[in-house]
Amino acid sequence: MFWRSLFSRPILWIFTLLGFAFNVLLLNAISSTVAPSLLIDHESGPAVDHIAFWAAGWLANHGDAAAAYDPAALAAVQSAGLGYDYLGVMPWFYPPLAQVLAQPFAYLSPAWSLIVWGALGLSIFTYAAWRILPDPLAVLMAVTFSAFAVLYNGQIGLFIAAIAGLCLLSYRRSGGGGGWLALLMLKPQTVFAIPLAMAFSGCWRPIVTACLAGAVLIAVSAAWLGVDVWLTFIGAFTGTVDFFLVDPARSDLWAKYASAYGVLLYNGAPIRAAGMAQAAVSLAVIAVATITLRRCGPTDAALAIIVYAAIIAAPRIFVYDLPLLAIGALFHARASIKRGWAWWEVPMFAVGLVLMETAFITAPQAAGLIAPAFLAATYLRHIDETTISRCN
Repeated sequence: MFWRSLFSRPILWIFTLLGFAFNVLLLNAISSTVAPSLLIDHESGPAVDHIAFWAAGWLANHGDAAAAYDPAALAAVQSAGLGYDYLGVMPWFYPPLAQVLAQPFAYLSPAWSLIVWGALGLSIFTYAAWRILPDPLAVLMAVTFSAFAVLYNGQIGLFIAAIAGLCLLSYRRSGGGGGWLALLMLKPQTVFAIPLAMAFSGCWRPIVTACLAGAVLIAVSAAWLGVDVWLTFIGAFTGTVDFFLVDPARSDLWAKYASAYGVLLYNGAPIRAAGMAQAAVSLAVIAVATITLRRCGPTDAALAIIVYAAIIAAPRIFVYDLPLLAIGALFHARASIKRGWAWWEVPMFAVGLVLMETAFITAPQAAGLIAPAFLAATYLRHIDETTISRCN
């Protein structure tokens, strides 16, 4: 009774609206002081990640898409777009499919590109959240506690989370979702556990569809941008791995990784040891997701576990990937609403929301605790031996 009264809908509405207001004030303060965004006129300093999407799209629009993988060429375009000599470069490591997505936005100024990009990403994410759990409070909570860092940064996290959610929703309803699964090639390193869990559990229909759709997308993008863009992207892959997973000189990055790999490196572990530990963690959670799918099929609880597993399995997870965590939480909530909340699930969600809320201004690694906790809770609550007959 205590938890039911403490987490009643009116109190949750107040909590969420306060969080929303806090995020607005926080982003305004950060954008104008600590780390100026593309929306604030300034003459020096860093730029948010979206300038890389804008510059890559600009180069593609001007017939030189492959130059996006050349740091010098990319830096020159970024400096021209920002209006000052940007010391450094916001690198571009995404596949050419993401460059095609960025092209329309590059016809705008960097500031307007960020605004329209964020509005579109937020709209698609909100639509996916509503499709999963059509409840205004749940959708507002998902947006409030996961989307603001992405809106400030201009990253692709909202698109990826929405695509993953729609993919799993289609998979749950009809065993499909292959077309959506193919679109996850926009950022495969974050969600590779999803197709692996499907394949290992024998769910080949969406995998085959995704392979066919992916081949079509690659062929169309190669015809649109040029085959050389894909060859350049593949040739630059080693540098991408070095930049994000190997280079010890960039130890400042490890503090931003909400993964086992990042936590270990941040605390001084050797790269080989951290890599082996992450590999073991990834295999373990993919195995959990696979076993769950085999035992229960694509139930809401199983889909939540797959999303949580994807986050834990990825060695590189930032705060702007948190919308994917919110998608898992929405499936989790659907399952708990149907069967009733366990007394400990509600405070667990509350702690998770607070960690997501503060990850943007505190140690992002704290957010990495949420997915493992949610995965364990979902498995124990919904997929254990005593409740297997009711997992649907």
